[in-house]
Amino acid sequence: MKLFNWNSLTKNKQLEKRFIMAICLLAMMRVFIFGSAFPFFSNVDEPYHYDVVVKYSKGYFLKSNKIEHFDPAAAKTIALYGTLEYLHDIEKEGPFPPPLWKVSNDTEAVKYLDKNVNYFLGLQEIEINSPPVYYFLTGLWYKAGGLLGLDEGILLYWVRFLDVIVYGLLVLLAYLFCKKLFPGQITLIFGVPILLIAFPQDLFYSINSDVFSPILCLLSVYFLFRIYSSDKSILYYALTGIAISAALLTKLTNVPLLLILLIFLILITKKYYSIGKLKRHYIHLLVLLTVSVLPFVLWLGWNYYILGDFTGTADKITSLHWQNKSFWDWFDHPMFSFEGLWYFLSETLKTFWRGEFVWGLQRIASDEADWFYVISSFVFIIISLMVLISKIKKNLLQNYLPNLINFIMILLFVGIFVVLSIKYDFVNCWYPSREYPFFTSGRLISGIMVPFLIVYVNGLEILLTKLKIKTSPLTIICIISALIIISEVAISTMVFKSSFNLFHML
Repeated sequence: MKLFNWNSLTKNKQLEKRFIMAICLLAMMRVFIFGSAFPFFSNVDEPYHYDVVVKYSKGYFLKSNKIEHFDPAAAKTIALYGTLEYLHDIEKEGPFPPPLWKVSNDTEAVKYLDKNVNYFLGLQEIEINSPPVYYFLTGLWYKAGGLLGLDEGILLYWVRFLDVIVYGLLVLLAYLFCKKLFPGQITLIFGVPILLIAFPQDLFYSINSDVFSPILCLLSVYFLFRIYSSDKSILYYALTGIAISAALLTKLTNVPLLLILLIFLILITKKYYSIGKLKRHYIHLLVLLTVSVLPFVLWLGWNYYILGDFTGTADKITSLHWQNKSFWDWFDHPMFSFEGLWYFLSETLKTFWRGEFVWGLQRIASDEADWFYVISSFVFIIISLMVLISKIKKNLLQNYLPNLINFIMILLFVGIFVVLSIKYDFVNCWYPSREYPFFTSGRLISGIMVPFLIVYVNGLEILLTKLKIKTSPLTIICIISALIIISEVAISTMVFKSSFNLFHML
């Protein structure tokens, strides 16, 4: 059964370019529509991220050791344009008041606004010591919107719509990545971008520092493969280092990139040593290592100098009431039981796919879709891994190095969650908690989004081949993407009806 001759795309360069541009535009359109539908401010710490963006737009770059609170202008905007719909049950607490920006002259509304402003001014800013790249660049974007004369309500969405551009670039880079590293494999070349059209991770619908991780991590690995596979100038090595450094200074959970960098340093050194060209390239490798690591090390050092804490997370951990456990207590954890491991992996997969937004304190999720994400991920990943192991046993590692690196990245990033889950006693924190002491926020490991989808699509293709199903895997992927979008629209109808979103603001 052939609904479309996918091979014709690779034979017509103009058609291929137009097809990929169409995919990018569709993906951007989806992020734009959903980003417009979700009102401010989402339950995934969006007020905190917005406040830090505002601070950076005003020139906040240097830390201080004092406790930071919300910027007064940011607090007023959050109070004025925020909605209760995410975290309040309308059945128990009654109907919500209308958006304050529509009734700003009402006396009761003014009192309510002042009360909310004072509430946010009293909050401790727990994201202020986070890595700076996202906030610095988004702060510049915010400032550009202000210079364009956008009023503060539209300016909020202007900040969020930076995600639209980033997501479009991510889809394009995913295509280039697959085309370069998996030449001739049209299922990967087109399948991964097609899945990204619908990939329902809701972090791209909010102001959130995780937004940059997928593209920066993918760009880093793409550059590493390029300098490994062919001779590149010292400038290319420096650009690779900048990409890695930017990823590390965007999110601390991207730190596994350091191990990926180490693997490539070993591979490149071995390659040039074997052909007698190491002496000509050691300066290149030194530049790569220095540019990749030095900015991150300096940031860690500055944290320790100012805050007495390398990562800048001590205040946040204290505010959440987490406590460090002794090393030997790490292993007294449900993670090391079948039930605990299943819970950890399945919940991580669910949030990795569809995110963590709630509405009326209920997950915006479909049980059927969640189980599809979990089961299909397990099946396709296991199949892909088994085939990779068989190829390695046949000494075909060189041909399958990209596949191996993808698996290593997935393992390392998930490993971060394992360590964080068993390292802390979460005391009376609601998430993670003593009852469920697991980190399962998939957005925090969004740096492996494209490597994960490559493994996923590869496993799907292998399964269809083994089952001798003649339908093209790309046709199946198109159907999956369409069903995901239908599911996401169905479970988000109440969001689109919100009187607080952009559609009701214009």
